[in-house]
Amino acid sequence: ARDVAAGTGVAFIDLNQLICDPYDSLGQERVTALYFDGDETTHTNALGAHVNATCLVKGIGATDGLPLADYLKVVGPQ
Repeated sequence: ARDVAAGTGVAFIDLNQLICDPYDSLGQERVTALYFDGDETTHTNALGAHVNATCLVKGIGATDGLPLADYLKVVGPQ
């Protein structure tokens, strides 16, 4: 995806890395307990979705040249 973005001149946000960093700091057991319900391991619960969305907003804000950044803000604990 990074190569395609570079080759086409569009912005690239490494959302996978942005989400992995906070998840890795907590560890798999804690992430599973906090952000997933029951046996679900693909789709997060509401708290996990909020964490992921916050990571996306931070990624948009950190990417140069994205006008969308002017319309987004991170709310709540950082």
